Amino acid sequence: MSATIQSGSSIILYGATQGPPGPAGSMPTTVYTTTSSYTCDSRAGISDWTILCQLDVRGTGTIVLPAATTGRAINVRDIAGNASQCPIVVVAPGGASTVDSDVDGIEINTNSGGIMLVCDGTNWWSLAIR
Repeated sequence: MSATIQSGSSIILYGATQGPPGPAGSMPTTVYTTTSSYTCDSRAGISDWTILCQLDVRGTGTIVLPAATTGRAINVRDIAGNASQCPIVVVAPGGASTVDSDVDGIEINTNSGGIMLVCDGTNWWSLAIR
């Protein structure tokens, strides 16, 4: 059973199944809410799993994915409902890998849109786009 602890704008799930690498509960996984650009896994000891974007100013928010790791999954969602005016661009870190074979990443530009991505160890691939 997982315990949930709320910490600032994060919900930290201990014992949640994150998938490879490592056993369940080996590193906390989070649902993190951001109001600006964000780099996944940038907080010590935290492995981001879901990024909820609440952009409220015109412009683009950039979500930088974590380093390529086989089986790693990330979800990104526009919860402000204004991605048509404030697109969210999801990019791989440092140009070392791609998102759907595109070095420029993928853009969420549909209000309340979201994307689920999985990594094959080299590149990131979209599994579901809303």
